[in-house]
Amino acid sequence: MGLFNTGTGVGLPILMANGFSPFALPLHLVQLEYWLHGFSSHVIPFRLIDNRDVNAYAQHVADAVNAQCDRHKSEKINLMGISLGAVAGLAAIKRLGIAHRVATFVAVGGPMLGSDMAWAGLPTGIFTRLGLQMLPASPFVCKLASEPLPTGPRYLAIAGSNDYICPVWTALFPGAEGIVLKFHHFGTIGDPSIVRAVVPYLG
Repeated sequence: MGLFNTGTGVGLPILMANGFSPFALPLHLVQLEYWLHGFSSHVIPFRLIDNRDVNAYAQHVADAVNAQCDRHKSEKINLMGISLGAVAGLAAIKRLGIAHRVATFVAVGGPMLGSDMAWAGLPTGIFTRLGLQMLPASPFVCKLASEPLPTGPRYLAIAGSNDYICPVWTALFPGAEGIVLKFHHFGTIGDPSIVRAVVPYLG
């Protein structure tokens, strides 16, 4: 499946990595909002394996960043990760050599230090690995947090004051400019206040 594209835009393209879900979440309304602000946007295609292993998702993000830069003949793009997609995006930047291709990295409601909701994945079997990775203070999140941020991208973390799945303490991370808005976790894919806050930071 190819990357979904909307608009042509005047700013650098935005590549979006969606959050955890056993099915593809609708981001077309979010894409439209950024298009109206002059940015073309693309959504990384849904793969179930990305929701089972953050490392697999990070590799998918890295491959998509490289593909979009090549497609647009652009040195850089904007990368936005929503919830789990934010963790995968940060892992891709830190570990997979794409920092030089990212103008701005935006993490929206990303549980960078884990989430208590990860406990729900442990007994499922299919999501057990992801659950273990995303538990608070797990070896995965602790190691990711300890790794330095590569120079190059501008880092922005958006947290929701009413987000009980990804509270402020886990959504903001050192080295990123932090903004706290009044939204709950399901607002990460539809709250217009997020778009208004993000646009000034995009390349």
